[in-house]
Order: sequence, then C-alpha cells, then structure tokens
Amino acid sequence: MRKLVLSSLVALLALCEGAPALAQAIGPVQINCNKSVNGAGAVGTVQVLPPIATQTIHYCGFEVTSATASTFQIEFGTGATCGTGTQTVTAASDLSTAGVLTSNNRNVSSARGAGMCVVVGGTGPVHYNIYYTTLP
Repeated sequence: MRKLVLSSLVALLALCEGAPALAQAIGPVQINCNKSVNGAGAVGTVQVLPPIATQTIHYCGFEVTSATASTFQIEFGTGATCGTGTQTVTAASDLSTAGVLTSNNRNVSSARGAGMCVVVGGTGPVHYNIYYTTLP
C-alpha cells in the first residue's frame, strides 16, 4: 500500500513539473516616443506625417511657439489635409502674442493608415515640435 501511495505521489509531482507560469503585465503598456517632426505652420491645415498603410501613429506631445495671436491643433486623417476620417488629437489651443504651449498627452493613436496634420488659425505662423511613434 505504501509503495502504491509513493508511486502515485511521484506521478502527481511529475505532472505538476511543467514550464513555470509566466507573469502577466499589469497597467498600461509602455510606449517609447522616439520620433519627432518639427516645422513652421502658416494659417491653414498642413500634413506633417503622411499615412503609412500598415501603421498607426501614436501621439505623445508637442511644444509650440508663436510671435502672434494664433491657435494650434493636431488631427489624424487621410488626404493632403486629413480631411477624410478626421480624428481630433488636441483641442484648438490659443497662443497669445509671444505664446508658448507644451503638452504631453500620451493616450491618442490614429487609425491604421492615417496621417497627422497641423491646423493653424489666427494670424500664424507657429513653430512646433511634435513627438510621436509609429506602431504596427
């Protein structure tokens, strides 16, 4: 009887001896914002990142300055001015004369195949740095 219990216990331990359980990540996925685009935008809508059919653009933040009273906004979409499938990334932000704005909202990704546009209003121009990354 004792031999039967011992062999059953050894068999049970052999069944339990598999690969270790893998830990599951908890919390948000870390995204490395390793790209930037910069330029000067006159009044109007200008595409700053063209669409990539197999990728999404993940917006990370911006820095923008203006010597005149202007507004600044970022959008995702397709077409030369993101006019199709438009997704607002940031609200239109007011820049007073000699205004400076920074933002680091890291929670916005485009639809796959969308580009990124800058919308400048007021008297323009504005000078900007936009931080982003692309994801499959």
